[in-house]
Amino acid sequence: MSKLRSVAALSFILLAANAFAYSVSVNKVSDFDTSFTSLAMLPGTGPTGFDTIWLDNLLAQKLAARGITVLPASVVRQAMFDLEIKQLTDDTRKQLAQKLNVDAFIVAAVDAWGTENAGTVGVFVAGIFTAVPSDRNTGSVQLAIIAADSGKVLMQGAGHGQSELRSKRGVIGKTFDRILAQVFTPQFFAARRSK
Repeated sequence: MSKLRSVAALSFILLAANAFAYSVSVNKVSDFDTSFTSLAMLPGTGPTGFDTIWLDNLLAQKLAARGITVLPASVVRQAMFDLEIKQLTDDTRKQLAQKLNVDAFIVAAVDAWGTENAGTVGVFVAGIFTAVPSDRNTGSVQLAIIAADSGKVLMQGAGHGQSELRSKRGVIGKTFDRILAQVFTPQFFAARRSK
């Protein structure tokens, strides 16, 4: 019996070891920590059928949890409607920034998300060793902060995540967490306090 438990435990450890992976890359301008004072969230984008309102709310929650104040996408969306802005250009970006009284915009994009087959995993069920299919949820995201006046990209992050344990939304959220951790660092907050 203890041999069966050992094999079951080993199966679980191997499953958990391959259950998730995240990779992110973040680039920032050298003076990023002091490059903006106010931030508004542009409406996010995603693949066909993706709930971008959920994405906007997710990012707002994650920023708030890090102590970052941001005008929510719903306010920006309304301002764009009021100004009859359908697409951001140099002129409309400046108009929008003036109306909202911000000097930078943050925008999130989900490039892809889905479920893929990760193969099979051997498990014990009722004392019988059997192979079961294992699905992996994946997602690729981008995040950028753009100067309102010049349109210069102040920060650009990209990430990919996959997990056999998290939902698709969980993978997207965790990938954004990894990017935000590299963007809003202790040095960022220290520079803000000393300014």
